[in-house]
Amino acid sequence: MDIKQIHLEVIPHLEKLFFPTLLLGEEISYTKDEFGYWTRSNKDKSPDDYDYIPNRIINISPSENLSRIKTYFELSYFTPKQLEFIFSQLDKSLIKFNQIPLEKFISYDNSNIKFKLFEKDLSSKKSELIENYNEFKKSIETPSRKKSELKIKNSGFTFKIKAGASKKRKASELFEILAKDNYIDLASKSDFIDAFIGNYPKNKINWIGAFGDLKSFINYTISENLIEKVSAKWIYTANLFMCKGFEINNNSLNDAKKTVNDLSVKKIVKSIL
Repeated sequence: MDIKQIHLEVIPHLEKLFFPTLLLGEEISYTKDEFGYWTRSNKDKSPDDYDYIPNRIINISPSENLSRIKTYFELSYFTPKQLEFIFSQLDKSLIKFNQIPLEKFISYDNSNIKFKLFEKDLSSKKSELIENYNEFKKSIETPSRKKSELKIKNSGFTFKIKAGASKKRKASELFEILAKDNYIDLASKSDFIDAFIGNYPKNKINWIGAFGDLKSFINYTISENLIEKVSAKWIYTANLFMCKGFEINNNSLNDAKKTVNDLSVKKIVKSIL
């Protein structure tokens, strides 16, 4: 996904979830008339008319929006550079959102609104949305489990490249390609090389690509005979890797789905053979 696509598709979608322009009321429907002008769909109509279009009732729940945001990020597999760009744009949206007066967040069609009755609820929603954004951004930028804390628990788990004396060179070449394509943390180089030449790494390797791509990577290193086969590959992988700073387990690896990068990962593995 390039920057243009992120700017045109991702940012607007996340702005609607993080910073909705309407927190309470009715989303009024509009239609374009024969002259190309937008007018209210229900202008001069009553609810009994056959072509009456009901307004969508809005009552934003910040916690539900946050849940949708988390799911969206989990399924999007953004790279660190993409995340940096996304939040740099959203920070600007936050400033604008924070400056919007509370009375602008409520709208009821054909109703005289007594704002004071809704002021407390609107203030609470707005504050929670801002807090959720700041906390979520912080969790993305600073994973709850830091790399330095994720030591190898069982030093018996290592992979071995089938390359004799050149296995360290191949491990290094493989790492460089993975790092270049934003699959793996540059800081994990020595641990990656150790783990793939049969030595015991000090820390877990930080995979920063999609979780499903890690599964593809391990599968192809074995199926393409780059490394020696192991009897419990996902247990080995869970003991050697973390994903974006978080612990992983063998069951989640086994259930992980392939991503659109599957063939690209295969090509990377085959380029080292």
